[in-house]
Amino acid sequence: MNEDSSVEKCGKNEDGRQCNPTFPCDVEIDETRIRGDAIGDTLYSERWVIKILMKLVKHRDEEWSDDFETELCLLWDMTMDADVVNLLMDHKFLSLSSQIIKTTSIPRLT
Repeated sequence: MNEDSSVEKCGKNEDGRQCNPTFPCDVEIDETRIRGDAIGDTLYSERWVIKILMKLVKHRDEEWSDDFETELCLLWDMTMDADVVNLLMDHKFLSLSSQIIKTTSIPRLT
């Protein structure tokens, strides 16, 4: 490492004036880590969507709650984004939802 690069990393340019420090080389790795389980270019969590789908599959009519309905409404709102729809299609949502419609007695799910 030469003297110029160490000065630049300290936040000063060659004139001795303050400047922004250089961007670290491994920023792409950090970006991937920061994105976590985001769906496509959204900030929606893939893990959350999968969790809701699993709750829906395991759901029994007597377990209906306002919280569960709210989660389903949030998922519905998220489908305005194409990346979320693609994720749902990857997880066979049409088949899943048609099976639920056939077997449930809850009017809010049909």
